[in-house]
Amino acid sequence: MISGKNIYCREFLTYLLLGLLSSLFIFSITFFFPNIFRDWELKTYDYRIRFRGGIETYPEIVLIDIDDRSIDAIGRWPWDRSVHARMINTLSLCEARTIAYDILFNQPSDKNGDELLVKATRDVKKLFYPVGFELTSPEISGTKGDNDPHFEDLRPFGFGKFTGDSNGILSVKRTIVPVKDIYQASKGLGHISSARDDDGVIRRVPLIVEMDGQIFPSFALSAVMDYLNVSKDDVVIRTGRDITLRGAQIHGEDRRRDIIIPIDDKGMMLINYAGTWAKTFRHYSFKKIYESTDRKESFPDFKNSIVVVSNTASGYDLKPVPVDKSYPGGGIHASIINTILTGNFLTEAGMPVKIMVIVLFGVIGASGAFFIRWQIKVVFLLSSISGYILINYYTFKTFGLILDVIPPSMAVIFSSIVASFYQVQAQRRSLTSLTGEKQKIERELEVINKRLAEKEGEIKGILSMISARDRQISDLRLKERLWAGMEEKEGLEREKISILSKLSPFEFEHIRKEAQKFQIISKNRTLMEAFDLVKKVAETDHTVLIMGETGTGKELFAKAIHEMSKRCPGPLVTLNVAAIVNTLAESELFGHVKGAFAGADRNREGLFQKADKGTIFLDEIGDLHPDIQAKLLRVLQDGEIRQVGSSNSIYVDVRVIAATDKDLETEVMAGRFNKALFARLNRYPIILPPLRDRIEDIHYLADELIKRHRGDKKISGISQDSIGYLSGYHWPQNVRQLENVIIRAIVNTNNQEIQLSDVKFAMEQDKRGNVLQNIREVSEERTQNVTEEDDHRLLDELRKTGFSITEAASALKMSRNTITDHFKGICFKYLAEYDGNIRDTA
Repeated sequence: MISGKNIYCREFLTYLLLGLLSSLFIFSITFFFPNIFRDWELKTYDYRIRFRGGIETYPEIVLIDIDDRSIDAIGRWPWDRSVHARMINTLSLCEARTIAYDILFNQPSDKNGDELLVKATRDVKKLFYPVGFELTSPEISGTKGDNDPHFEDLRPFGFGKFTGDSNGILSVKRTIVPVKDIYQASKGLGHISSARDDDGVIRRVPLIVEMDGQIFPSFALSAVMDYLNVSKDDVVIRTGRDITLRGAQIHGEDRRRDIIIPIDDKGMMLINYAGTWAKTFRHYSFKKIYESTDRKESFPDFKNSIVVVSNTASGYDLKPVPVDKSYPGGGIHASIINTILTGNFLTEAGMPVKIMVIVLFGVIGASGAFFIRWQIKVVFLLSSISGYILINYYTFKTFGLILDVIPPSMAVIFSSIVASFYQVQAQRRSLTSLTGEKQKIERELEVINKRLAEKEGEIKGILSMISARDRQISDLRLKERLWAGMEEKEGLEREKISILSKLSPFEFEHIRKEAQKFQIISKNRTLMEAFDLVKKVAETDHTVLIMGETGTGKELFAKAIHEMSKRCPGPLVTLNVAAIVNTLAESELFGHVKGAFAGADRNREGLFQKADKGTIFLDEIGDLHPDIQAKLLRVLQDGEIRQVGSSNSIYVDVRVIAATDKDLETEVMAGRFNKALFARLNRYPIILPPLRDRIEDIHYLADELIKRHRGDKKISGISQDSIGYLSGYHWPQNVRQLENVIIRAIVNTNNQEIQLSDVKFAMEQDKRGNVLQNIREVSEERTQNVTEEDDHRLLDELRKTGFSITEAASALKMSRNTITDHFKGICFKYLAEYDGNIRDTA
């Protein structure tokens, strides 16, 4: 049979358009109503973070936790600031490289404690404090805190003025700052404001904000810049793209290098949380360090480290993040620092990529309508969504690229629904149209039948008027009327057949379209009835026997049964029984164990085991050895096989489809085929008609074959007289032979349309090839019984007698028939040797 891919071109374009339109609809929703899927999308982001698990953390990040034990040991919070001064001095003594002290000392305290803290801060020269900002979007007019009294004092800790586009950057409305003497003694400040999503979860941080036209960094960014020895002048900001820290000095590396941090148009960076709070970073209790007597020797981890001190006690500064509902603020700063130092950045896919993915999955969803069974459609859609989720997760884990999950999934589902609805409506319109055509033709047929009945009555009347005597004397008038009536009847019958042939395509149109999906191309009523039976049989689990001549498409029908059955997800295993040696057939079908016979050096599964939960197709079943037939019968009866060399039975769940070009009933009667096996196989026989009984398909098939095999040749079709010539041939090898003829005609022709001369040439080549093959077979068979010496002896005697068969037979003491057969054999031998060329053979 021939591929029907060209037939689907228009349907494919229609479904492609439906997929594109569905995709644009989903994209429009996400574009104009960005929050409609936002909450779901954020949840998928959180699931990806959690499912991925922990990632590497920078080894020089150390966290000091003001935990419950520290509160119990040192006293109620807030502590006297002399306690913090002592901790700062300890960290300096331990040679910490950068100290990020995440405590907001915004209220004056005991004078002595404040003085000690200011002195410790000034002495260590590596301390960073946080400031609190209330942030607002710049598009909200009249919300900037232009009159905040702290702006001028905070200006030395900023980067200077914005030089590029800052329209999207969050602006500072109000400030909460530490005591002035404390923060002015520090090396730097940074804001600790977070950007919570609508569900309250902190997934990103504004690394930079706008404070009265000036750039102000986050707390973590300020600490990182100091740790990497990057000055303010070495920071390059490209709003909506990235922040570059030029010439960063990574601890342990000899050369400086640039670190590029991706940010969005609001200056925010996605935080790549390394894992849950307890299982990430190196932690020390504030109490343990505070109470230590030999601090420098006890804490070697602090040397050259970036230390984050924060309050992690129960009820203090805990925030929801993707990995935990109660995550300390200091842990968030540590996660920001870790993201920058490890370079494990997360980036959201840009708008072009988002559009491309939505369109792609819209088209995929629409293409699912091509499947016939709704179960396969559902599996296809679920597989598409699952496959995308796996790819999405892989890109997230490997490259840090975040692709949307919800919009593409909605696109694939919505486009599938739209395409299925369109398919149902198209089928209804087609059915309505076909029903109208069918009714019209049936009315014409009714008129013809009525006229035919009238004509038959007229003929009967004429016959009754002719007596036996009149018939003998040949009443010419009545006979003329009789002949005219019979001719008209024959004409009506031909017209009836013509109308029925018109009716057939309409009647089986929906079946024909389904058959095309399995590469079964035909308009023939008998073949379509066979396919209709295939559809019904496919829903069962019974054995099927497909009968038909070579080249009628038995294997395609077997594949169709498998693909329309519930076993479709399982394997389809095919075996041509005639192609294997009888001695190996049992091992091939049922397998063998190690040592079962010479050369069996390992256990081997048979085809029935490989086809478990699926289907096995046994082609040319009529050539199966009788011993194997009995064992196959056992499989059909009990569902059990026994490997060669083993006494153990193995249960297999396999559907058997068999095919043959032999008359198995005759084979059974002759004792060559197992009667019980035939009865088992023949429960659902499907008989495929030969091509000579499907003349109406020849033009249809020829056009498809030309499209398939013309290559770069500009051949539009085949002439009508060529079709007439092809229709008169008996096609012993059916469609396979027609394909060979069309290929030869394509090669031979120089025209835009295959002509009758091309077809005749191709037919002669085909016949010559078949005859030559028969000659070679006869020649090879003869060589086994006759020597070359016998040939020379006969030829010598024939030459002596002038090629008289009688005299040569007498001289060689053989019968005339023997001499004749021997001489024919010599002719076949040399014809085969000279490729059928009669002149060279002579």
